[in-house]
Amino acid sequence: MATETLPASAERTIPTNPVDYHFKAFPPGISGMSLAEIPERQWNALNGDFSLPVMVLKEKELAHNIERMAGWCKKRGVFLAPHAKTTMSPQLVHRQLEAGAWAVTVATVSQARVLAEFGVERMIIANQVLARSDLEWICAFRREDEAREVYVLVDSHAGVQLMDAELKIVGDVERPLPVLLELGYHQGRAGCRTTEEALAVAHAIDGSSHLDLVGVEGFEGLVPGESALHRLIAARTFLAHLAATVRDLHSAALLPTNAIVTCGGSSYFDEVVRVFIGDWEGPSIRVVLRSGCYITHDHGLYQLTSPFRDEAEPFIPALEVWATVLSVPSPGLAIVGCGRRDVPYDAGMPIPLLVRSGGVDRPPINAQVTSLNDQHLFLSFSAQDRIGVGDLVCLGISHPCSAFDRWTLIPLVDDSYRVMNAIRTYF
Repeated sequence: MATETLPASAERTIPTNPVDYHFKAFPPGISGMSLAEIPERQWNALNGDFSLPVMVLKEKELAHNIERMAGWCKKRGVFLAPHAKTTMSPQLVHRQLEAGAWAVTVATVSQARVLAEFGVERMIIANQVLARSDLEWICAFRREDEAREVYVLVDSHAGVQLMDAELKIVGDVERPLPVLLELGYHQGRAGCRTTEEALAVAHAIDGSSHLDLVGVEGFEGLVPGESALHRLIAARTFLAHLAATVRDLHSAALLPTNAIVTCGGSSYFDEVVRVFIGDWEGPSIRVVLRSGCYITHDHGLYQLTSPFRDEAEPFIPALEVWATVLSVPSPGLAIVGCGRRDVPYDAGMPIPLLVRSGGVDRPPINAQVTSLNDQHLFLSFSAQDRIGVGDLVCLGISHPCSAFDRWTLIPLVDDSYRVMNAIRTYF
């Protein structure tokens, strides 16, 4: 990975930010405190200081994942622009940049504006940007400091025309906006579906006075397939198409020397590196990974699909949600005080990890989350699990992107759940 990094000032205002009653789970009397004061309180997330449910972020696991990914990228000579939409936490983004990330990825201009407020100066906006107000902000942000870099996507002749027309009003001809040509696949999201289409869009960009084609982008993370093997094959097929298109664009003199080739996702980044580093025979390129979920990993989706899952140093799940058993209305059914507003469920139900009774933790034997209401979780269990009212249940989550947006302030804890700090999110 490149040694080039950004000025890391993402934490410049966070420690003085006030906290108050609207941050759920935190103790009463928090109003008027700053984030910097939280470590002094010596709270413990599970000994009665906090209301439950509470989502905690585990420091040791978090640090491991950040360093593991940074080291892996550095060893292979690839750049990392982690997707900040996973956490939308300037504190965590700051740590990723400090570990060597080259840039940060966002999904929208609104997210870019948040991170810009905390000093991030190089961003990939992994979307086409068409609204005049958004393009105006990007142009103004770049004008304030020539060192700032913003990359956006484009995938159609219509998109080129719309962006060109708006930038003619708000842009700067002498400093065109760098764009990445987006490639897609059948049944996928945005992106040119064929090489011929990609070449046509690239020619349209080449004819623009306000856009500068600097590379190619794709997202392989959600390729369809009936099984893990089918999805892996689909990812490889798409990446092969991406590689062939990069070569054709370069042969047509439509890509610059050392063009950016960037892919996202936390499931197949090893395949991206295999294709564009290990097996690459073609023009000089700069490979940028945009993986986001690695930072916390999870107990569900990415536990099953991470490239590191069978390695000696896998990513470690860093998020847990703890909640109280409120009722056992019938044998084998516990109602837990945790619901859709507290845990994600778009990529699978939460996973019961531990049951705490009388301060003693034990793994459940045959417990499973069967349903979620807004504030309640239905947990089926066997007689051997001996789950009762007042017990605490530790839940692992699947898909961290849908976990962080439910918690605007998250306790950062050590192995004993002592609160070391708090992580602020800005969704």
